[in-house]
Amino acid sequence: MKEPLLIYFTGPAGSGKTFVIKALMEIYNRFSDTDGIFNAYIACASTGKAASAIGGTTVHNALSISLSRLLPLNIEKAQQYRALFQFIKVLIIDEVSMVSAELLEQIDARLKQITGLFTKAFGGLDVFLIGDLRKLPPVKATPIFKQIKKNYW
Repeated sequence: MKEPLLIYFTGPAGSGKTFVIKALMEIYNRFSDTDGIFNAYIACASTGKAASAIGGTTVHNALSISLSRLLPLNIEKAQQYRALFQFIKVLIIDEVSMVSAELLEQIDARLKQITGLFTKAFGGLDVFLIGDLRKLPPVKATPIFKQIKKNYW
Protein backbone atom coordinates (compact mmCIF):
# COMPACT_ATOMS: atom_id res chain seq x y z
CA MET A 1 0.00 0.00 0.00
CA LYS A 2 1.38 3.41 -0.97
CA GLU A 3 1.95 6.15 1.56
CA PRO A 4 -0.97 8.58 1.49
CA LEU A 5 -0.48 12.15 0.35
CA LEU A 6 -0.99 14.73 3.12
CA ILE A 7 -0.88 18.13 1.46
CA TYR A 8 -1.59 21.68 2.60
CA PHE A 9 -2.33 24.00 -0.32
CA THR A 10 -2.65 27.74 0.27
CA GLY A 11 -3.02 31.02 -1.53
CA PRO A 12 -4.79 34.35 -1.17
CA ALA A 13 -8.35 34.98 -2.34
CA GLY A 14 -8.67 34.70 -6.11
CA SER A 15 -5.47 32.69 -6.57
CA GLY A 16 -7.22 29.64 -8.03
CA LYS A 17 -7.69 27.34 -5.04
CA THR A 18 -11.23 26.41 -6.14
CA PHE A 19 -9.94 25.67 -9.65
CA VAL A 20 -7.29 23.36 -8.16
CA ILE A 21 -9.94 21.60 -6.05
CA LYS A 22 -12.08 20.92 -9.12
CA ALA A 23 -9.00 19.72 -11.02
CA LEU A 24 -8.13 17.35 -8.15
CA MET A 25 -11.65 15.93 -8.19
CA GLU A 26 -11.43 15.34 -11.94
CA ILE A 27 -7.95 13.77 -11.73
CA TYR A 28 -8.91 11.37 -8.94
CA ASN A 29 -12.06 10.33 -10.81
CA ARG A 30 -10.19 9.77 -14.07
CA PHE A 31 -7.38 7.73 -12.57
CA SER A 32 -9.37 5.67 -10.06
CA ASP A 33 -11.10 2.39 -10.71
CA THR A 34 -14.67 3.59 -10.13
CA ASP A 35 -16.04 2.87 -13.62
CA GLY A 36 -17.36 6.43 -13.69
CA ILE A 37 -20.20 5.42 -11.38
CA PHE A 38 -18.79 6.63 -8.06
CA ASN A 39 -16.63 9.58 -7.12
CA ALA A 40 -13.14 8.80 -5.87
CA TYR A 41 -13.18 11.85 -3.61
CA ILE A 42 -15.05 13.51 -0.81
CA ALA A 43 -15.03 17.27 -1.13
CA CYS A 44 -16.02 19.15 1.97
CA ALA A 45 -15.46 22.40 3.81
CA SER A 46 -15.77 23.89 7.24
CA THR A 47 -18.89 25.87 6.28
CA GLY A 48 -21.92 25.21 4.13
CA LYS A 49 -21.23 28.20 1.87
CA ALA A 50 -17.67 27.09 1.16
CA ALA A 51 -18.83 23.50 0.63
CA SER A 52 -21.46 24.66 -1.85
CA ALA A 53 -18.83 26.53 -3.87
CA ILE A 54 -16.97 23.27 -4.55
CA GLY A 55 -20.06 21.08 -4.93
CA GLY A 56 -19.40 19.36 -1.62
CA THR A 57 -20.81 19.21 1.88
CA THR A 58 -19.67 20.19 5.34
CA VAL A 59 -16.98 18.16 7.09
CA HIS A 60 -19.43 17.36 9.87
CA ASN A 61 -22.07 16.06 7.46
CA ALA A 62 -19.63 14.14 5.25
CA LEU A 63 -18.18 12.16 8.14
CA SER A 64 -21.11 12.14 10.57
CA ILE A 65 -19.26 14.17 13.20
CA SER A 66 -21.39 15.92 15.80
CA LEU A 67 -20.54 19.41 16.95
CA SER A 68 -19.97 18.37 20.55
CA ARG A 69 -17.87 15.20 20.38
CA LEU A 70 -17.07 12.27 18.16
CA LEU A 71 -19.43 9.39 18.77
CA PRO A 72 -18.64 5.95 17.33
CA LEU A 73 -20.70 4.93 14.33
CA ASN A 74 -23.25 2.23 15.04
CA ILE A 75 -22.74 -1.04 13.17
CA GLU A 76 -25.26 -0.25 10.43
CA LYS A 77 -23.91 3.26 9.80
CA ALA A 78 -20.30 1.97 9.84
CA GLN A 79 -21.20 -0.62 7.18
CA GLN A 80 -22.85 2.07 5.05
CA TYR A 81 -19.76 4.26 5.27
CA ARG A 82 -17.44 1.34 4.47
CA ALA A 83 -19.51 0.56 1.37
CA LEU A 84 -19.38 4.21 0.28
CA PHE A 85 -15.67 4.52 1.03
CA GLN A 86 -14.57 1.48 -0.97
CA PHE A 87 -14.03 3.84 -3.92
CA ILE A 88 -12.86 6.93 -2.01
CA LYS A 89 -9.17 7.74 -2.47
CA VAL A 90 -8.97 11.35 -1.27
CA LEU A 91 -10.52 13.75 1.20
CA ILE A 92 -10.43 17.39 0.10
CA ILE A 93 -11.13 19.99 2.80
CA ASP A 94 -11.58 23.61 1.72
CA GLU A 95 -11.46 26.66 4.03
CA VAL A 96 -9.20 24.74 6.40
CA SER A 97 -8.52 27.90 8.42
CA MET A 98 -11.86 27.35 10.15
CA VAL A 99 -11.11 23.70 10.97
CA SER A 100 -9.94 23.34 14.56
CA ALA A 101 -7.15 21.08 15.78
CA GLU A 102 -9.79 19.10 17.65
CA LEU A 103 -11.91 18.66 14.51
CA LEU A 104 -8.85 17.55 12.55
CA GLU A 105 -8.29 14.83 15.16
CA GLN A 106 -11.95 13.81 14.87
CA ILE A 107 -11.61 13.59 11.08
CA ASP A 108 -8.53 11.38 11.51
CA ALA A 109 -10.33 9.14 14.02
CA ARG A 110 -13.46 8.83 11.87
CA LEU A 111 -11.52 7.92 8.72
CA LYS A 112 -9.57 5.30 10.66
CA GLN A 113 -12.85 3.88 11.98
CA ILE A 114 -14.37 3.75 8.48
CA THR A 115 -11.36 2.28 6.67
CA GLY A 116 -10.14 0.07 9.51
CA LEU A 117 -6.59 1.33 8.93
CA PHE A 118 -5.80 2.55 12.44
CA THR A 119 -2.04 2.85 11.94
CA LYS A 120 -2.28 5.18 8.92
CA ALA A 121 -3.00 8.90 9.25
CA PHE A 122 -6.52 9.65 8.06
CA GLY A 123 -7.21 5.97 7.45
CA GLY A 124 -4.73 5.82 4.59
CA LEU A 125 -6.60 8.30 2.39
CA ASP A 126 -4.87 11.10 0.54
CA VAL A 127 -5.81 14.40 2.22
CA PHE A 128 -5.66 17.89 0.78
CA LEU A 129 -6.13 20.74 3.26
CA ILE A 130 -6.83 23.86 1.25
CA GLY A 131 -7.19 27.45 2.38
CA ASP A 132 -5.46 30.46 3.82
CA LEU A 133 -4.59 30.07 7.50
CA ARG A 134 -4.37 33.87 7.80
CA LYS A 135 -8.13 34.10 7.25
CA LEU A 136 -10.88 33.36 9.75
CA PRO A 137 -9.84 31.04 12.59
CA PRO A 138 -12.16 28.37 13.98
CA VAL A 139 -14.87 29.64 16.33
CA LYS A 140 -13.95 29.19 20.01
CA ALA A 141 -11.42 26.48 19.18
CA THR A 142 -7.71 25.93 18.63
CA PRO A 143 -6.44 26.64 15.10
CA ILE A 144 -4.62 23.71 13.51
CA PHE A 145 -1.36 25.63 13.32
CA LYS A 146 -1.24 26.31 17.07
CA GLN A 147 -1.76 22.84 18.42
CA ILE A 148 -1.91 19.46 16.82
CA LYS A 149 -1.84 16.70 19.38
CA LYS A 150 -0.77 14.03 16.91
CA ASN A 151 1.92 14.11 14.29
CA TYR A 152 0.02 14.08 10.97
CA TRP A 153 2.96 15.22 8.90
